[in-house]
Amino acid sequence: MTEKHLLHTTPTATNESPSAPARAHVSRLVTRILTLLMAAVGVVTFGLLLWNLGDLEVLRGLWSLSSYLPLLVLMELGRLGCELLGTRALLTAANASVPPLSLLRGQLIAQALDVVMPAGRTAAEAAKATVYARYLGLPQAAAIATMLQLAVLVANASWAIAGYIASLSAPLTHALRVALLGFAAAISCLVLGVGAFAASPVARQLFAQVRFVEVSLQRFAELLRSAPRALMNAVFAQLLGRSMQALQLVVLGYALGAEPTFARAAIMQAVYLVGAASGELVPAQLGATDAAFVLAAPAFGLTQSAAFSASLMLHAVQLSTGALACLGAFLLWWLEARKPDAKVALPALETPGSV
Repeated sequence: MTEKHLLHTTPTATNESPSAPARAHVSRLVTRILTLLMAAVGVVTFGLLLWNLGDLEVLRGLWSLSSYLPLLVLMELGRLGCELLGTRALLTAANASVPPLSLLRGQLIAQALDVVMPAGRTAAEAAKATVYARYLGLPQAAAIATMLQLAVLVANASWAIAGYIASLSAPLTHALRVALLGFAAAISCLVLGVGAFAASPVARQLFAQVRFVEVSLQRFAELLRSAPRALMNAVFAQLLGRSMQALQLVVLGYALGAEPTFARAAIMQAVYLVGAASGELVPAQLGATDAAFVLAAPAFGLTQSAAFSASLMLHAVQLSTGALACLGAFLLWWLEARKPDAKVALPALETPGSV
């Protein structure tokens, strides 16, 4: 492999202080401890909810929802299709190409990781970028993954704002209403801050000694400047995916006796997003989304037991889809492995001044 290809696929080594490995070790240790603590809190919360609400009532609700499982899984697969549309839009704008089987395999792997991993969305985008890096190079793949993440955050903020507006005339607790508004404000600031910083020359100057990060920022700025419409298409795809999830929640509520309205769908979606964000470090957000649903049950038009049943069914849908995604990713890997090996042409790494 040539030096150019090595630069393309791996970060350039930099001089590290002797304490750098120690700091990295401490950081990993703190992250693991925090993840374990959050997981324990999620499991305890889940157990307390089940204990206080009564397992029989919850099981009755789950039984009434069981016949909707195939439809709900189909909707979840539709969300996966929206993710693919957003990825495809950015790849086209970047004049990049990923073979269809690899494109789908990367998305399936991301879907599975998003369900079960702590910080699932981040892990999913990282895994997807790793799959696509074989064809795009890591800097380009990282730039596209960052842009996709921004599109997701824009869609989440949009639904959170809609949910907050709808909650003004709904029996939602003041604490949850403030959480919806705070979530929307925080996400909006994060999108604007990260997007503006990553696209600025200042960011590339700060990371000038870290070649991989510098070139990734360079690719991000280039893509944002040359194809803003592609970002809007990715945002639209994510909004469509979140709309499909809101429809899932409406179906769950309707099956449990709630009247289906857009306001209720917006509230349910916004509450779900806040609950998922609060349990970001908990696998499958166990306990976090469940507690949020129970607290917001009156605004959903449901009893607390029914809201908990809806949350459990949503877990079941996501785990089922994740299992299907794992199986699909393995089958696609097997199909790709049977093909004759083909050399992948890696594009050259641009110089910092080419943007």
